Amino acid sequence: MLNKLFDYFEKKVSPSASSDSVEQPEQTLILAATALMIEVARSDENKAIVELKVISDILVSKLGVDPTEGQFIMDAAEEKSEGAHDLFQFTGLINQKFSKDQKQDLIYFMWKVAFADGNIDKYEDHIIRRISSLINLSHSDFVRLKLKARDD
Repeated sequence: MLNKLFDYFEKKVSPSASSDSVEQPEQTLILAATALMIEVARSDENKAIVELKVISDILVSKLGVDPTEGQFIMDAAEEKSEGAHDLFQFTGLINQKFSKDQKQDLIYFMWKVAFADGNIDKYEDHIIRRISSLINLSHSDFVRLKLKARDD
């Protein structure tokens, strides 16, 4: 089943000459961003349902993904996240394609995921700090976005 899922997703994000090829890189970026949010959710060894719900809500309400497609992206991102040897395959893509504002939005979304269960675990803090550094955001951005997510 997962192979079918990945085959479908690969067809949607692989380069082609089709008319929707402009959207394909965006889907790849959404997959990478979702995988990083899932890394936050699973970093404390307790992937809470509420954290996954926040990720789903972000995909639909903030990134404009159809709810059905959102679940598909979450499933694919979770599989990619579990199979990842490091974060660079995701952060490298984010660095290449995201603006500073988009990177800040991503870190803000990660904090929303971390705050979802009412407890910021030291591992969640660590992974967000690490990703923030890997995507070249300053420590002051890291702190500001944490406080903003907490207060929203």
